[in-house]
Amino acid sequence: EKPEQSFDADFNDWVPSASLGFKITDMSNIRLGYNMRIQRPGIWYLNPYLNNIDPQRISQGNPNLDSEKSNNVNFNFSKFAQKFSINASLSYTFVNNAIERYTIIANFPESDPLSQYNGASYSTYGNMGKRQQVGLFLYGSWNPVPLFRIYMNGGLEYTNIDSEKALRLTKDGVAGRIFAGTQFNLPKDFRINLHGGYFSPWIQLQGKQSPFYFAGLNISKDFLKKKLSVSLCEKNTFWK
Repeated sequence: EKPEQSFDADFNDWVPSASLGFKITDMSNIRLGYNMRIQRPGIWYLNPYLNNIDPQRISQGNPNLDSEKSNNVNFNFSKFAQKFSINASLSYTFVNNAIERYTIIANFPESDPLSQYNGASYSTYGNMGKRQQVGLFLYGSWNPVPLFRIYMNGGLEYTNIDSEKALRLTKDGVAGRIFAGTQFNLPKDFRINLHGGYFSPWIQLQGKQSPFYFAGLNISKDFLKKKLSVSLCEKNTFWK
């Protein structure tokens, strides 16, 4: 390893949180909370090694990245009963130093060794700006009879990313996800589970990821007084 490619990074972060709850009944309550979450950049985000296998499409990490600090305020309602449970949450999240991967056309000064790649596509990472998200999340489960259960978990988010100062770019949009399934508890410790889900494209500063969807079937049986479980699974038989 060349000495000029060596790097190190240290992160020290305070992560505060607070919550206030109120019990409506023995089975339901509401909660208002605040918490900070951090996303520390991984090694490939930080590593300054220049990937120039394709001289027209070069990329490298950024050892000067800071931890991304995400501030979240959420209002939560939950209710649990013998046959039915629900958990709903409304949240607002803001990040002032969002880590984003971005791509530009290289235009380095002549004094920079990277100037030999001017005109090529150059990708790297940066604490590029601000991200705001408003989200609604819902989980529900229903057991009409002991042998049968339906469950659902989903969410919808509006995202706004602002990197006007750094890249003169802004992006916003709505994204969501849903996962649902049903489980049959049969005699002799047999279980059948049908499930599926869909994740819409997530909002990024320079584009969107592809959507993701899946479906599956699990058949399982317990042995040895439920100390051993054997399962057969199939997934995505309806798509190539």
